[in-house]
Amino acid sequence: RKLLIFVNPRSGPGKALQIFQQRVIPILAEAHVEYSLIVTATICRQKQSCASIRRHMCRFELLGWNCNRFWRWIVVVFNGLMERTDWKSAIKTPVGVVPGGSGNGLARAIGHALEEEPYLQHAVLSSSLNLVSGRTKLMDIIRVEMRSETCYSFLSIGWGLLADIDIESEKMRSIGELRFALWSLAKIIGLRSYSGRVSYIPANTDPNPHLTRSATFPETSDESVQRAGDPRYSVNGEYDDASLLPPLNQPIPCTWMSLEDSFLLVYVVYQTHIGSEVFFAPSARLDDGIMWLLTVRKGVSRKQLLSFMLSLESGEHTRCPFVGMIPVRAVRIEPFTDSGHMTVDGENVECGPMQAEVLPSLARIMIEFFKFDRLSISISISISAIHSQLSPVHATIVVGCSRLSMERPIGVGVLVLRR
Repeated sequence: RKLLIFVNPRSGPGKALQIFQQRVIPILAEAHVEYSLIVTATICRQKQSCASIRRHMCRFELLGWNCNRFWRWIVVVFNGLMERTDWKSAIKTPVGVVPGGSGNGLARAIGHALEEEPYLQHAVLSSSLNLVSGRTKLMDIIRVEMRSETCYSFLSIGWGLLADIDIESEKMRSIGELRFALWSLAKIIGLRSYSGRVSYIPANTDPNPHLTRSATFPETSDESVQRAGDPRYSVNGEYDDASLLPPLNQPIPCTWMSLEDSFLLVYVVYQTHIGSEVFFAPSARLDDGIMWLLTVRKGVSRKQLLSFMLSLESGEHTRCPFVGMIPVRAVRIEPFTDSGHMTVDGENVECGPMQAEVLPSLARIMIEFFKFDRLSISISISISAIHSQLSPVHATIVVGCSRLSMERPIGVGVLVLRR
């Protein structure tokens, strides 16, 4: 097995390459995992990166890496795979992620799904373990259609306040995730609203998402639920009877629900987290076939909005009376003006009509291999080869229903324990 690794040294605060060299390479070496490294600062354009993925896919399994502008190169990886003529098999290639940027939403969502808590104390450690495990988990991919292009998304679609914060805080990316908090305050002071229409097909699930994990969305005889690898999905943006989406220039069917108003923010999320400390959709799962549509309409005070922002870390924002949180299977967003920002996975896209639907369980994400039940082991290991390079920390690694605790300078021999 060989990994193709993308590292962007300009990602977030600019420490991605250092993290890889000092904390990930020892784990790969101990696990005897070969890899080929591409430093993405040398690849200037997304299409060049997609072409690189097409060239290398016949020889490698893929490892994605959090990069410049949140998770930009993870977006490139998924879109590069979906652009291939053999996309049905290519998209099944396992993809992993290690946090090295300023958002780290996907890495955090994977950690949450695997119950790796507290994630923030050992984010790189637990994410690196995922890469050497040889195990995968299914994940939904979202097809997003705009006027000028069709792309594939794994995290979120944004319009309004949070999208503005995503894009406009880019100038402060050197300070890491702190930039989101600082720019949030600035945007709340200079609050704007956006007029438009949001339409959607509601999902048949528990309407109360407050801090509970949703059940996997069941298959039905209805044509609305399509499974992984279904040939009726078209990667070139063509429409067919199986798609939930009408052509973007046509009205929505009468079976859709619509909201027409002035909004402070509209956000569509398919993972639990959109940042390492933003618990945005508590009920989401990696492969539940559901998107979560959050709306906040005009008329909310700045004090209420500040309370909303502060509660994003705990997930309690879903309890705010002015917040709409709706599970959906398809969504269309139609701004009435082209002012403001719209984003897909934190990337700025054209402000205009946009619609999306779920391609359930299409991708595969690397996860840990530890699967022991009711096992608790305390262990202390010293590995002189790396002891001087690692500072003492306390880490907790999930082992089935319990945890393997180590309080010492962590040695990679511990990290690759085999079943």
